[in-house]
Formats: sequence, C-alpha cells, structure tokens
Amino acid sequence: MKEIIKTNIANLNMELSRRDFLKTAGGIAIALVAAKCGVNPNSPVFDPTTSLPIPKSTEVVNSLGDYEFIEQSEIITKLAGPFNAFKDDQRIKDLFEDPSTIEYSASGIKVYDINGQPTAYTFFGATSEVEEKGRTAMVFGGDQGEVIYIVLNRMLSSEGNVGLGITQDPVTGNDLEKSLLIFDTGLSEAEVANMTIEELSSRNINFIPGGILVPTEKLLGTKVNAMLISTESLLPQEVKEKFELAEVDITKMENAKYDKDGLHITLPDGEVIVLTNTDLEKNIYLGQDNVLQYRDESNQNVVYAFDPESKTFLEASKYIQKDKTDPEKYIQVANWDELFALWAKEKMFLIPFDPENTYFPPLDKIYRDYDTPTNRIRREGGDEFNSVVVFGRVPDGMNSPFKFVNFVRMIDDTGNIQGYFVSQQVFNVDDKSFSVMHLYTELLSIPQNYADEQTVFLPQLFINKEALSFPPIEVFIAYYKNRGLVDRNGQTPTIKDLVNKWFDSGHMPEELENIPCAFVRKSIH
Repeated sequence: MKEIIKTNIANLNMELSRRDFLKTAGGIAIALVAAKCGVNPNSPVFDPTTSLPIPKSTEVVNSLGDYEFIEQSEIITKLAGPFNAFKDDQRIKDLFEDPSTIEYSASGIKVYDINGQPTAYTFFGATSEVEEKGRTAMVFGGDQGEVIYIVLNRMLSSEGNVGLGITQDPVTGNDLEKSLLIFDTGLSEAEVANMTIEELSSRNINFIPGGILVPTEKLLGTKVNAMLISTESLLPQEVKEKFELAEVDITKMENAKYDKDGLHITLPDGEVIVLTNTDLEKNIYLGQDNVLQYRDESNQNVVYAFDPESKTFLEASKYIQKDKTDPEKYIQVANWDELFALWAKEKMFLIPFDPENTYFPPLDKIYRDYDTPTNRIRREGGDEFNSVVVFGRVPDGMNSPFKFVNFVRMIDDTGNIQGYFVSQQVFNVDDKSFSVMHLYTELLSIPQNYADEQTVFLPQLFINKEALSFPPIEVFIAYYKNRGLVDRNGQTPTIKDLVNKWFDSGHMPEELENIPCAFVRKSIH
C-alpha cells in the first residue's frame, strides 16, 4: 500500500507541474482508481473507468471543463470504512480543543476532460463552528483497493495566494521537499483575513488538479474551512518569534486578543488598549526568562508584561514605581503577603542589564567586611576597594551593576505606615542575568535622598541590640524573629551566609531576594 500511495503522490506531483496546460485544456490532473476499503470489492467507488451512474442530485456546470458534485450520502455509503476511520482518527481530533464540537462531512467532484472522461475526487471534512476551525482531507485510492486520506494544510502559492495543499508525506509524515497546492483562493493572507466566513465561502476557488473554478462552499463547506487565516500569521515575523520564545499562545490570552487591527489589551478598569503591528514591531521585547514585554519608545520602561501564570498582560504601573520623590505614588501593600505577591511579579517589568557594558569587579577584589561596627562609620581608606567603595568604582563609559527600580510602602489597616521597601536590581556576573535585592527602612528620607546611581544599598550583617526593641521598626523586627533571621544578640547568620555565597559566585542567591533586608549605604562611583 505504501508504494501505491507514493506512486499516486508522485503522479499528482508530476501532473500538477503541468497545471497551466491543464487549466487551458481543461484536462485531468490525476486519475484516482477504485477504492474498495470497507465496501463490496466488486462495487466500484467513483471509478472513472466504469459507467458509474450520475447521482440524481448531481449539479452539472459548464466551465473550463464540465464537472459535477457527488452527494455526501453516496460518498459516505461507498466509503464507509475510511470515513469512519477518519471520524475515529485521534490525530484529527487532536487538531481541535474540544473534539465533541466536531462535525464530520464528505464532498466529492467529478471532472470531465475534453474527451468526456471523468475523474473523481473525494474529500473528508472536520469542522467546529464553536472553534471556527476546520480541516479538509483529500482521499486517495490505490489499485489494490486501498484508501488513504491526507489532511490538507493551509499554504501559500508561489504567487503568495492562500490555499490548501499537501505538505507532508502521507506514509512517513515527513515534510515534502516541494508542497503540492490543491486549492488556490487567488487571495493574499491580508485579503483573506479581512473576509468573513460567509464571504470566503461564497467565492469560487481554483481546484488545481481539475483545472477548474468551483464554488468553495460545495467542496469546503459554508461554515468554516482550513483556509481561514490564523490571526497569528498576521503578526510580523520578528514579533511572532518573540511570542513563540515567550511561549505565548496568541489564541489563549485571557485579557487580550489579536486581529488584523493589532493586539487589543483589556485593562482591569475596562479600558481597551490597541497596539498595532507597527507598535509591536518597535516595542515588543523579551525580558529575563523570555518574558514578553511591551516597552515605551525610549526602551527604558516596561509598560505591559505577559504573565504566563494568569495568561494576562499586566500593567507595569500596578507593580513598579521608579519615582522616589512622592510616597503617595509608591506601590502600596497592607501586609507581608501582599508584599511578597508583588515581588513575585516584579521581575517581569525589569529590563535586563546590557552585559557588554555593565561593570562588575573581580570577585576576589570585593571588600567583604563592609558591615562591622567600625565600618558603619563612612570612612574611606586609600585602597581602591574599601568599606565605602565595596565594589570599587564604575569605570567611565560603563554602567553600574546596581539599579534602584521600585519603591513600595506598607500601610496597615489603621493607616499606619509600617515601613518603606526599596527594590535594587543586581547584575549577576556569572550568567549575565539579574536578581533583585529588597531593602527595608522606616525612614522615608533614606530612599528619597540616597537612592541614586552613585549609591549601593547592601544588607546589614548584624542589627544593633538597641534596634531590636526600637518601636518604629517593631513590625520588621518581629518578622525577623518569627523566621529565625536574627538572634537575641542581633546576629543575622543566614543573611551573612547568603551574602558570602553571592560574593563567592557573582550570583545573588534566590533566598536573599526573598528577605527584606535592613541595609547600609555604600558608594559605587
């Protein structure tokens, strides 16, 4: 059977290469012989070599060549075996999200050559109105009575027209070196995308093996068919590749949809933002871990980021506030749970460092004893690396490995401010990624006056005993005590160990990212 099928495909390929001649002459592109799977072996099935009676319901049309349509009931009767196999084929069902919505159908056509000899062609269809999706399979018969159907895939002709064709070897499943176009709409992707199902179905379509134009609805149905353009195909190629790398299924976004007009994002307040293809081409980027980001024109700020967990585009303004000057604009949380939920999304809105232009000192040069009772006094020695300039100074023309990227305040249910939190983005020199350090202070003046490109905040390695009972920070101290982060002497061994791991590897540990650290102020410039 495999050889028979390969022969049929080879013949089809040969004949299709002569389609210009066939269109002119109205000739036959392929001869399909008797198919006897599941029926009486002595009963021909649309065999052009026999005098098969024309069905009473057949509609005859004179065109480049005469043709007639074969009624579905006749096809299903005579090809019951392969049609039932098509309906039970899990590969077909897997093409749909909900197989229970599939409607199965069959269509056929006889095309007569200039000598009046007919060639019969048969197709099986699977469509879902709910999903607005359809697939069409072409049926082939072998000279030993074998039958095989080949699912046609949407493809473009050499002229750039949308059509359906054979793109895979039916035996091996491998892609064909040269695809075979079976149906040609004569329309570009953009033209098809602007048409409704009804408009597309009402057109004539070029049936290439027969060299004739036929009504689309008669062979491919009036509801949906496989030539409907996937909206994804309208995405600019570079944008499409970024969606794919981010593993964003453009058909399964919860608060966004894409069509010929662009990406429509529905915000929580009901406002709909439309990003055109031009906007997407200029401003779609991939952040860390291939998170999909839409950035502003300056490429300095993320405006929207796609959250793979919720399958939604999130507004950066709900998670990131870079303006340190106005505490009323800070991102506001009520408790630790809300704070950690915020931090879980924070990285999606951060732009990675440029690894080629970001400074980081040799690991053995980092001044590790930056937080001792003596070194808390800002006293700078003569060495390049010291208790104040812990990481040395950023060379001219290079970027700092630290950036202040977010400002948050915690206000409890009674309206009392429990503290301020500063997010500091940190360059990881080992793999060129970034981590985020989270720092706590009870004093608004600290971030407002000192969170700048000249400064680095580093975790405190111990807490003064007096601070352990200092009322303004009791919420913070209680958090530390409840989680074993500080002992009665003010020592913070867990934090100290994590800082040492960071300096040893050049990569800030994830555990340190999830600790709100009291901090000391150092310089980087």
